[in-house]
Amino acid sequence: MLGRGGHADLLPRYTQVSASSSGDGRSRATHYSKVDKPMTMRRLIASAQRHRVRVIAATAMTSLLILLVIMWASSGSTPAAVPEEKPKSISELDLNALLKAAKQIPVAADDTRKPEKPHPAADAVKKQPPVPAAKRAGPGIAKPSNADTDKLESIKQEFLHAWGAYKRDAWGMDDLHPVSKRGTNGYRMGLTLIDSLDTIVIMGLDKEYEECRAWVNSSLFFTDQQDVNVFETTIRVMGGLLSTYALKKDPMFLEKARQLADKLLIAFDTRSGIPFGTVSFQPNRAYNPSWGGGASSTSEAGTVQMEWRYLSKLTGSPVYAAAVDRATTALKAMAKPKGLFTRFIDPDAGTLVDQTITLGARVDSIYEYFLKQWLQSGKTDQAMYELYTSHVDAINRELLQYSMPNKLAFYRELINNAPRDKMDHLVCFMSGMLALGAANANPPGSRQSEMEIGKQITETCAKAYFTTPTGLSPEIFLFNENGKDMIVDPNSRHNLLRPETVESLFILWRLTHDQKYRDWGWKIFESFRRHCRVPSGGYSSLRDVLVTDNERNWSDHMESFFLGETLKYFYLLFSDDDVLPLDKWVFNTEAHPFPINP
Repeated sequence: MLGRGGHADLLPRYTQVSASSSGDGRSRATHYSKVDKPMTMRRLIASAQRHRVRVIAATAMTSLLILLVIMWASSGSTPAAVPEEKPKSISELDLNALLKAAKQIPVAADDTRKPEKPHPAADAVKKQPPVPAAKRAGPGIAKPSNADTDKLESIKQEFLHAWGAYKRDAWGMDDLHPVSKRGTNGYRMGLTLIDSLDTIVIMGLDKEYEECRAWVNSSLFFTDQQDVNVFETTIRVMGGLLSTYALKKDPMFLEKARQLADKLLIAFDTRSGIPFGTVSFQPNRAYNPSWGGGASSTSEAGTVQMEWRYLSKLTGSPVYAAAVDRATTALKAMAKPKGLFTRFIDPDAGTLVDQTITLGARVDSIYEYFLKQWLQSGKTDQAMYELYTSHVDAINRELLQYSMPNKLAFYRELINNAPRDKMDHLVCFMSGMLALGAANANPPGSRQSEMEIGKQITETCAKAYFTTPTGLSPEIFLFNENGKDMIVDPNSRHNLLRPETVESLFILWRLTHDQKYRDWGWKIFESFRRHCRVPSGGYSSLRDVLVTDNERNWSDHMESFFLGETLKYFYLLFSDDDVLPLDKWVFNTEAHPFPINP
């Protein structure tokens, strides 16, 4: 599922919300400022630098010990024990010192290290299609494959149809415009290529993978890009690089992710710990755009933790986790109306600044990351689980509704405490999240009612597809209007090739093996293929799901998440359960898989 915060220049991911939430129109932006620094900064910087020196010293000491052991083996004497100094914990280090010390860490050349052995999942995914008729589930136990190889091949061919157009018309650029056969490059980070990398690995497309790897190694640099959205870049680019590293164990991808993080770190250097939303790399500065009134998006502050924590785990550097954990601490301390987040936060004061309670744009994925950080930790980070359960309780108490007359489950919004019976397609991620939370509940079985709610919301989201002439969902649907359970919002009839519904279908299929979830998914896939497929290559978003004249209805834009999320989740829906099993992998909000408790 894509990170649901959104960025005005990157999307139309949040076209409708961005247009309505552009603030007061002031041109002033909130820029990074070096105010309120601790008086002991020099000492703290020196402490962080000494910590690096100790790491180098430890390496030298290890070599010395090996030499002494060799001498002892020759002479029969035993070397004296060398005392080891205990490193400081993250809590003992000041973030501002860490931010500056991180910039002094040397960056390795891209191809100086040999790749480690690929993760076993990289071998597993290459078996599809075809998938073996039976796989071993244990000693002497044969488990039949539940992959649908015909559908897997169809989905792969559509991926290649879209990928071929991207390679031909927009190679290395951020987005493809398939009708006009051109690319656009606002970020200059190859968003579509990076977002698609792990999909390519999962589908076993070796030639395409090698071409992408060569481009990343030779052409992906973080030098002078301007107005970079921290959230979108984290979930798409850093997420794509880290997940590809997790699957292939090629250190080049990890090094690129670290280089990117070092450029983005400045966003977290705020009074409250809530990050600014935008960074420019040259000169390196952080700020919030003026259209947001200087505020940070709530979902953007709370939907970067998985990536940055994983990066700290892989690199051994605490600075990345320290930055996002400080943001989480600020989020936990906030006073919230009805126990739920609103859309915007003052990054100086660390307080919420508007009165719209929603599970849609600008909020949504913050709740997803509470659950997924707990899962990512191997269920050891109990504080994250408590954050998840307390907020889900409030969500179902305050926002869960049923339409009339057929009782379709949906989540309403509260605007200045007034209810509005409206739901974004983005909110369809909730059903998969609830099901995943219920299946992993602690203690087991204690949150089974949320599994049932998840199933109900999934059915509502599927019906949002099946009740339109194109068989595709609008961006927003309304409830209890004109005596009907659900109608298309007349101001939001477009479809952006979004993944949230198929994501939830994938999760519910894996957890229940109820065939209807695959049936619904295939029906939706066929609607995308019928109405969004551009014959010359690529897929296009639609202007209006009520119009069936394809060529006049194409909006000429293929979002990177169509290849990175939507087609990936379709592929996984029909894959064998052994491909990225949910007890060993957790997906970030852009559908990039990270190993659990790596």
